[in-house]
Amino acid sequence: DNAELATTPVTPVIDFVIGGLTQVGNTATVIIPLPTDMTLPVNAQYMKYQSATGWTAFVDEGDNTIASASLTSEGQCPGIGDSSYQAGLVEGASCIELTLVDGGIYDDDGLVNGQIVDPAIISANYAPTLSIAGLSAIDEQTQMTLTANGVDPEGTALTYQWQQTSGETVSLTGADEASLSFTTP
Repeated sequence: DNAELATTPVTPVIDFVIGGLTQVGNTATVIIPLPTDMTLPVNAQYMKYQSATGWTAFVDEGDNTIASASLTSEGQCPGIGDSSYQAGLVEGASCIELTLVDGGIYDDDGLVNGQIVDPAIISANYAPTLSIAGLSAIDEQTQMTLTANGVDPEGTALTYQWQQTSGETVSLTGADEASLSFTTP
């Protein structure tokens, strides 16, 4: 269910099974070419789907690794282990080198059985936009209300944390809400 993502999908589902690992519990590395004319966007994430937990962002840890590279001058992805791969998902790259552990946290079947199951997508997490209503010149000893209007492109609920960074200290009401009130000094 893509509604659980809280990010914007930029690829179709990447779904593969690696079978026949000769050593149960080993790692397997695959190269994933992105669709033609597609490159990784800024803030790209490899989002894994696991039937037990839903969507989760892939994190480089232990023997589970992810790297990316541009196409070669021949228009192909570099081979496994090529030095052009850089750790993580680099904006503008067209190829992903993914290493997964049989039975590890990103193997969807969860079994150490010589097979790795990997449903995933590439997504982008875009920053929320924010505007503040109520900004104006105001007299001393006057009640002031500021309202933050924030929108997250992926629809994630936003939280607020107002804080005074300079000037004569005032008492803030609603410092963890969209609207903040205080009396000017």
